[in-house]
Amino acid sequence: MKKTLLLSTLSVAALVACGTPTPSQSLPSEMVDEALSNPNRMLLNTMMAMATSSHMSTETTFELDGTFRQSVRESGENFQSIYTTLLSVNAEATLQTNDLLGSAPQAQFDLTLNNFRFLQSESFMGQSFTNDITFTDQSLSALYDDGMAYVDLSGAETMLQSLSLISPQSLKLKFPVQSPESLGLSPQEMTPEDQEQFVNDWLPFVDTIPGLEASISGSFLNLEYAVTQEEFNQMVRDMFLQGTETLTLSSEETAYLDDMIEGIIALVTIETFEFSLQLNLLTSQITSLRMDIDVELNDTFEYESFVGYDPENPAADEYGFIYELVTVETLTVIDVFAQLNMASFQESRPIAVLINKEEYTLVDLGE
Repeated sequence: MKKTLLLSTLSVAALVACGTPTPSQSLPSEMVDEALSNPNRMLLNTMMAMATSSHMSTETTFELDGTFRQSVRESGENFQSIYTTLLSVNAEATLQTNDLLGSAPQAQFDLTLNNFRFLQSESFMGQSFTNDITFTDQSLSALYDDGMAYVDLSGAETMLQSLSLISPQSLKLKFPVQSPESLGLSPQEMTPEDQEQFVNDWLPFVDTIPGLEASISGSFLNLEYAVTQEEFNQMVRDMFLQGTETLTLSSEETAYLDDMIEGIIALVTIETFEFSLQLNLLTSQITSLRMDIDVELNDTFEYESFVGYDPENPAADEYGFIYELVTVETLTVIDVFAQLNMASFQESRPIAVLINKEEYTLVDLGE
């Protein structure tokens, strides 16, 4: 039945290869039953189908709203230092491709940075340092056409100045690029047996991801994963305890293993850990991916820092070296929401060239 599911997925995709089905199209009842009873296997089958097939044109959109914040506090008997890093990004991007492996490959990429901030601060022994880079409403675009890349940075001049990357040359650049086919971007060649082996190898791992809810809507299989704090804790325990039931551990070894597991669990606090995928089972394509993560990592540890050499000092070790015990406290916060939407088409969808190519300055990337 597992091989039947893989082959039936590929077969249905081949039947609809001449067009792009709409969400209203229904699935064969057998495929619905298999998809809902084996959703992770269907996901891996779809990944294999995408890796081993090509499409004439694609459209992809991406949204990101994320923050990474980390603080590190080091405390010793005679000093204290605090290091802080903040990275915050709100961005949108689109990518269109057409005939990438054919005779007239094209691609169009557009990126908009709505908000960006990178902050570094350091406080040590009464001295402080801060580096704060912030900009808003920056954009760039790139077109690949006729073997040339055309990059327009005129909408990102503020960003380039903030990063000290402003170039004396034009903000509109062009340079030759090898064809995607020559770069080895063709689909992977795998036999059905190899594809089945890939699925079987990865399925046990994917099945360990908890909180799965699967549903069917038209031709789409919706997969939603939500990992709670309790489920994460259990995943860690299962990962480290797997196989230990066949071992004979001493009480000390058991206590050490338990302490290690609980120590790892104590590091991670999960507020939100959710991601979802949408699969078009008629075309064997992943059409969307959404991720919402809000996680804190806390850690405290100690180390000995070399202070000096004084054999006469009572605090010195047997070799005369003096060390100071330093306590390090770290807090890392990762808060990210991302959405990726993808569509593939069997028909050619040429990209309209709306730029004046003569305005772009030819640059030699080999210099």
